[in-house]
Amino acid sequence: MIAIEGNSTVLRVPIVEAHVPNVFVSVVLVQGAAQGPGDLASQGLADFKMGLVKLPVSVETKELKITLAPDKEMEAGEHYGPRQTAVYDVLVTDHAGEPVEAELSLRLADLAVLSLADEAGGSLLDTFWRGRGLGVKTSLPLVVAMEAYNQEVHARAKGGGGGEDGGLVRSRFADTAFWAPAVRTDENGRAQVEVALPDNLTTWRMQARGITANTLVGQANVDVLSTLDLLVRPVLPRFLVEGDEAVLGTVVHNNTAEALDVRVNISAEGLALPAETSREVSVPAGDKARVDWPVKVLPGQEVSVRTWASSGDLYDGREDTLPVYRYVTPEVVATAGRLSEPETRQEVVQLSPAVDTRQGELTVRIDGSLTAAAGEALDYLTHYPYECTEQTVSRFLPNLMTWQALDEFEGVSSTPGVTIEGQDRDALRQ
Repeated sequence: MIAIEGNSTVLRVPIVEAHVPNVFVSVVLVQGAAQGPGDLASQGLADFKMGLVKLPVSVETKELKITLAPDKEMEAGEHYGPRQTAVYDVLVTDHAGEPVEAELSLRLADLAVLSLADEAGGSLLDTFWRGRGLGVKTSLPLVVAMEAYNQEVHARAKGGGGGEDGGLVRSRFADTAFWAPAVRTDENGRAQVEVALPDNLTTWRMQARGITANTLVGQANVDVLSTLDLLVRPVLPRFLVEGDEAVLGTVVHNNTAEALDVRVNISAEGLALPAETSREVSVPAGDKARVDWPVKVLPGQEVSVRTWASSGDLYDGREDTLPVYRYVTPEVVATAGRLSEPETRQEVVQLSPAVDTRQGELTVRIDGSLTAAAGEALDYLTHYPYECTEQTVSRFLPNLMTWQALDEFEGVSSTPGVTIEGQDRDALRQ
């Protein structure tokens, strides 16, 4: 309560760290009813005025400084090679430079992939310490039940199982080389991690996201390079089709300061290669050269391609696996009939002259009735992976209509050849 004698006054509001990221100041002016001729109350009645102002407060004190130091200096021209181990020293300090204990998530990913599809959203500082509005919100975390949306993710590795062929044959490729969700620093703000690099020759970006118990947050990135003085880069399609005739390429990069005479080789499983599978090319310093190989795709499930190049003590090799597809169309034919008593019937299955007998299969299935054939469809609807109202009704209604139809045929148990696993008349009725 402040008595204002004139038409203005000055309020001094101390700003403290608890006010981060902003604080609201509101003022309510109240004037009582007129007590005499000299009072200024409008029409002799009590009155009030109200106003508020938002004061932004710097979030500098809430930001962590994270330092990532690899054991090789990129600025000095140093780089890593495939399957080498990179050691990162981590240091976390607060805004004043004092070390703090923090928990960090670390990820080493291919910068080329991050350039195409990095995480959306702002920084941790913007997320935790964005400006607050003036109001009260009430919520419940059970509004969304995530269990219904969780799906199993199967990891799929790229590349084959290459071995040594005069040197390392690169076959272990990954978009993410390292992921640690909870790396903790000690009381000195320090931690250390070791990363075994895959065979990718690329720029790797280590990304750190950190938080402390009192919600200080920060993030940092550092890039390292994995490369070779002589490297091969195959030019391959994403897949092949059986019977295709294609041209595969091998690009040889010379990262040295001298011209090189390079021997380039190729071998493959599932491909018909040309008679000459080894060629020699001259690659200028800091330049590249390309060698093309005409091939034909043989029958099979996949193709394994290995290319390698050597020049003196310099060597690089790589192995890649490609899927082989076929242009096939499944065909389903059904027929139905009625037998008054047990007897033998003959059905003729005629295959098209264009059918490739090396592929596919012929499956013959006999059901007691068309109703019995609906059993598998009902089983699929029972295990439909969504739980919204629309999907629930979509699986419930067919079961209900099928039960009504079966009930008209004197029930499930008396209908020959009909079984609905896990469901009976009483359960359906309920």
